[in-house]
Amino acid sequence: EGLKSPITFIPEAIATGYLNLMTSQQLAKCYTELKHLIDKDPDFIVTINISACHLLSQQAITEFIRYKTRIPGLVLEVTEDVLIDETNESIQHAFITLTQAGIHIAIDDFGTGYCGLSYLSQLPVTYLKADKSFIKIELHQGWLYSKALPAKVLLEQIEQRGFTLSIPAS
Repeated sequence: EGLKSPITFIPEAIATGYLNLMTSQQLAKCYTELKHLIDKDPDFIVTINISACHLLSQQAITEFIRYKTRIPGLVLEVTEDVLIDETNESIQHAFITLTQAGIHIAIDDFGTGYCGLSYLSQLPVTYLKADKSFIKIELHQGWLYSKALPAKVLLEQIEQRGFTLSIPAS
């Protein structure tokens, strides 16, 4: 079939039970390839995208915590739909366990429609990665939300020349 996009292969990997294995292999490869950078700078940040199936697996949670000792700057990225599932106590417990172990959580592609800014203040989020479409719409409308959030805001894929973002000091 050739190369598949993540939109296709991630659901297949989840359905077949291979996603946790793939993530485990990716963590090992990340560590091996980045060890020299991590040794030079322990604050070097390594982000790994995860899904709800990782948060529902005690084995995956244990592995993330184990890798935190090797990769001090480990950040787990989740999309808004994973965070918003507050009815799932297992997912909420996983977030608590991970943050208590010192692992930072990032919301990837924020602004794609799942949760509002007020909801974010209740979540264990360190980084907020704003989606390109959210940046164009919200910054154009004059939003300045950084002071209200307990997270660091990262703007992804800024391609417009001369773009400036001014965030006042807290």
